[in-house]
Amino acid sequence: MTNHFHLLATTIEPTVSQGMQYLNGCYGQWYDWRHGFEGHVFERRFWSALVETDDHLFEVARYILLNPVRARLCETAVDWNWSSYRKTMGVTTKGPELSTMILYSFGRRVQRARVNFAAFIREAE
Repeated sequence: MTNHFHLLATTIEPTVSQGMQYLNGCYGQWYDWRHGFEGHVFERRFWSALVETDDHLFEVARYILLNPVRARLCETAVDWNWSSYRKTMGVTTKGPELSTMILYSFGRRVQRARVNFAAFIREAE
């Protein structure tokens, strides 16, 4: 995304606020240093929501993966280079990967899970 990012994370302790403050603060300082800027990198405070069911988890994952498609930054979820979807689908070996817990909810074997998960994502494109 050009002005924000999405992150789906699990925490053991309820420390999301501290973690986001640290992440955004460190990234903001690096970004300003790297590009010779000063001031805030992010316009607004982060927003979070508690995910309590598997269905909600899957919908949040799909929302995140389709966000750049809906913003017309790419044609399909697999086209977005800064997503975990490419590695999860086996398109690349680089970058982050979606939790295997989510992927294997769509099938017991990795290839079947990938096919089913890709269909789930495409349903909402």
